Amino acid sequence: MNQTVSVCIPMYNGEKYLRDCLDSVLSQSYWDLEILCVDDQSSDSTVDIVKEYAALDDRIKLHINEENLGLVGNWNKCIELATADYIKYVFQDDVIHPECIAKKMEAIEGFDCPICACRRDFIIENNASKNIRKYFQYDIKKPEHFFGNTDYISADQFGEVAKNFPLANLVGEPSVFLFHKSVIDKMGAFDATFSQLVDFEFVLRMISEFGFVFIPETLAYFRVHGGAESDKNTSLNRSKEKFFKVEYIDNLLFLNKILKNPEFKNYRDSNDLTNYENKFHAIVMNFINEQGKDEMLKTLQPFFQDHFGLEESIEDEIDFYNLNHEVIPLEDLEKTDTNTICWIDQVNEQNYTPGSKIESKSAEHISIKGWALDETTDTIASGVYIEINGKPYQTIYGMERKDVAEHFSKEEYTYCGFYTRIPVSNLKEGENKLSFMVVDQSKKKLFNCEQELSIHILK
Repeated sequence: MNQTVSVCIPMYNGEKYLRDCLDSVLSQSYWDLEILCVDDQSSDSTVDIVKEYAALDDRIKLHINEENLGLVGNWNKCIELATADYIKYVFQDDVIHPECIAKKMEAIEGFDCPICACRRDFIIENNASKNIRKYFQYDIKKPEHFFGNTDYISADQFGEVAKNFPLANLVGEPSVFLFHKSVIDKMGAFDATFSQLVDFEFVLRMISEFGFVFIPETLAYFRVHGGAESDKNTSLNRSKEKFFKVEYIDNLLFLNKILKNPEFKNYRDSNDLTNYENKFHAIVMNFINEQGKDEMLKTLQPFFQDHFGLEESIEDEIDFYNLNHEVIPLEDLEKTDTNTICWIDQVNEQNYTPGSKIESKSAEHISIKGWALDETTDTIASGVYIEINGKPYQTIYGMERKDVAEHFSKEEYTYCGFYTRIPVSNLKEGENKLSFMVVDQSKKKLFNCEQELSIHILK
């Protein structure tokens, strides 16, 4: 196959790792390349480095944006400037194997599929945050985990797996892909609305239409470091605005697209969407816990016009919340002795050990995540009832409720996750006793199972 490939390198203040990136691109055994280096108004030596390399290899073309377009805007600018029929992204801090492009072009020709992805590995720098390091070392999903050595994965095959992980990028970052430009003409470019899920939304949109060829060989290396956008988006030190955008808004926009947008009609027609619907519901309930209904609506308002069906879906969830989340006085609940369990999983995003003492001095909120479980078949664990220092505080329902068959015991049970952020203003100075009790779906029964949490507020 002798066709030109546009290698797109979007750049912004990338001097630290750019030489490694350019060296890996220039080392490709596939020679027919247009190497587009698109700079988004860098203030370091990024442009000078590219000029140095361009003087030695006329395949390198430098474009400097007249104004800063932002991360996603620069990605799309690369597509706009690319003149070849095939596009290969390589980000400024990533590197690719010398045979990466050659093997992908061969695979695309062999399977007559416009999209090819490969296995990738990670270069984790010492300055990467603890959260992001843990994610890439232990938690990340990889295509080889699900598809093994499969060469071609159809849209339906991918959907069968992806539907079980509604918010997980199962394939990888743009650097693992090579695709024909006609894919963009039909499915559109990157959606600049997103911050963290922009790559996965784009990938799923492509794959849901065309499927993809998968090379189970490591041909790309994604660098993880403190300056990377993924690190900034997930850092514990991120701003409140960034927190809400990444943890709530992006997720809701992504799920809404899958559930409502015409672009994902084929995906909807071929897959059970229950997990997407449940995840959307759980995120909205958590969002209300964080901000309250009115503030959540205010936060989401700018996105309603451009995201089909989002406003209607949010209104439906608020109606559910109004119906189900009132605080029910303890005396109105019928106590039931049954085999139920309630446990706290995390406090302030740290794993919680039962009985341990929690102290808080400067935080505005106390975040609590846990699970309620019922091991019988005549009742349904659907939420938790929370009291603070003996006074009713909140009843939470419908957080990722599931019905599970426990194979080793042949017993069925239900469980639901719950999450709340309690303003410190609702707690007193000194010792506070929080009680969590399991509630059934009728909202009129209280499982006589009490989990207590002690929080010490320091002024």
